Amino acid sequence: EVSHIGYETITLIKPTKGVNPLVLEIELKTKSTNLQEVEVVAPKTWVRGDTTFFKAEAYKEGEERKLKDLLLKMPDFTVDDKGQMLYKRKPIEKISLDNEEIFSDKTELLLNNIPVHILNTVQAIENQSSNKMLKGLDGQNKIFLNLGLTKDTKLKTAFGDGELGLGNR
Repeated sequence: EVSHIGYETITLIKPTKGVNPLVLEIELKTKSTNLQEVEVVAPKTWVRGDTTFFKAEAYKEGEERKLKDLLLKMPDFTVDDKGQMLYKRKPIEKISLDNEEIFSDKTELLLNNIPVHILNTVQAIENQSSNKMLKGLDGQNKIFLNLGLTKDTKLKTAFGDGELGLGNR
């Protein structure tokens, strides 16, 4: 019997005559094993340090149009009596788009105008400070959101609402 890891085992029965040494030449064939199909499913929500990531596509049900609609379907997001968006009962201070802080302090504007079809991930970042150098050290514990955009919309997307009028005067 001849065997080796990764090769098929061969068993030979060969009678030997006399005292002459027996010389055999054996060629082992590689053993192939087919693995069953595996489907990897990413979680809808995961945590890394002080950042909670939400996969936007997992929370879309079809009728959401703006960011605020989508956030309310994600865990720990609520709206208080004054209409302010909260995460874990703390107000959201800033919203950035792919880590760019354009209009980041205009949270109401962004919540009501960013369309959900351009979103890939929503990151809720806890223990933030207005001063980036003091993040997690000065006790402000602010909540910031970072919106990860889909690759195909990063350069060609515009958002907002508009009106059009037509008349003869």
